[in-house]
Amino acid sequence: MTRESLELHSADQLKALGHPLRLKVLQALGQSDKPLTNRELAELLSVDPGHLHFHVRMLQRAGLIELVEGAGREKPYRSVAKHLRVGPEMRAAGLATEMQAAQLRDVQRGFETHAATGEFRSAQVHTRLAV
Repeated sequence: MTRESLELHSADQLKALGHPLRLKVLQALGQSDKPLTNRELAELLSVDPGHLHFHVRMLQRAGLIELVEGAGREKPYRSVAKHLRVGPEMRAAGLATEMQAAQLRDVQRGFETHAATGEFRSAQVHTRLAV
């Protein structure tokens, strides 16, 4: 069962969020009505399944996604929470910068690729930092 929110307290969790493809995997799982296999995620994100498997495993090891019981050889994954929050000790130590940089790189790459044709779209990310 997917929790409402998960507070991140480890550097490994933040490191897992430090790559644009892993952020896209989390987004895809969060938008799906059902768990998705590595192959389904790869097709949805237009990437090689072998390359994606490394990133999916990193998210799983960080406790951000989990395997779901399924029939067949391909195992489905789901996000462990609908919302992720960076814990206060991680923010205070400045450890969320990798995640922020990955998000900014992804937006910049999309803009550079698609803005000239008028096809640029971006996902809205909500961030709230307690001061």
